[in-house]
Amino acid sequence: MLDHTAAFPDDAPDQLVPDPQVQKEFSVCAMTMDRWDKDPKMAELGWPPPIRIKIRKYRSRRLIERFKASLVKAAIAARATSGIAQ
Repeated sequence: MLDHTAAFPDDAPDQLVPDPQVQKEFSVCAMTMDRWDKDPKMAELGWPPPIRIKIRKYRSRRLIERFKASLVKAAIAARATSGIAQ
């Protein structure tokens, strides 16, 4: 997994990532992403809302990377609380 956040200083402009590319990154279909858009638990984890330009959907690269980081943190926390030895 590439860390794109390192390439983005906070004051740098963000990139828009087309939804088909996001689907490939997460290995999910369009229907799953539509479900995630409506799921409040995913919003709590930081799932980026779509940015619509005409009929196409895009996501913020910076927000995608923050979402990935929050998934990792949640997985580590879940593992720590489940008592699984590392």
